[in-house]
Amino acid sequence: MKKKLTRILLVCLLLAAAAGLSACGEKPEAAQPAAQETAPAAAEQPAQTPEPVQVQQPEPTEAEPAEEEPEAPTRAELELPEETKAPGALETALSFVDQDAQLLLNALGEPQEKLYEASCSGPGDDGIWIYEDVTVFTYLENGVETVVDAE
Repeated sequence: MKKKLTRILLVCLLLAAAAGLSACGEKPEAAQPAAQETAPAAAEQPAQTPEPVQVQQPEPTEAEPAEEEPEAPTRAELELPEETKAPGALETALSFVDQDAQLLLNALGEPQEKLYEASCSGPGDDGIWIYEDVTVFTYLENGVETVVDAE
């Protein structure tokens, strides 16, 4: 009896595997109820190994060769050598750090806006000069204004 149940179970598993393999890639069909009467008869027949399903691969097509685009120039190629470039407002402002702010005014002209507030680092005032391309930070004490930084 145990041997017969093992065979029935084995046949059921093989049938389920065969059904799963044959349905691979196809629309599912309505399940057909398994008749209990046919199972013992199927158990007595030798088990058949299902054939593997072959999936057709599309044939590779030759791609047309892409037209080669010219390489874009590198950033270094686009930039002028340092000797030929005029310094920007930031570079100019940074060159006046720790110097009298009047020298910077002579170089860049009047800023669009000047703001001042009491400094937390000393008895003077902190200044912010706002230009179109750069913001300059100054320190004003006893009538002398010094460039502190720029960004």
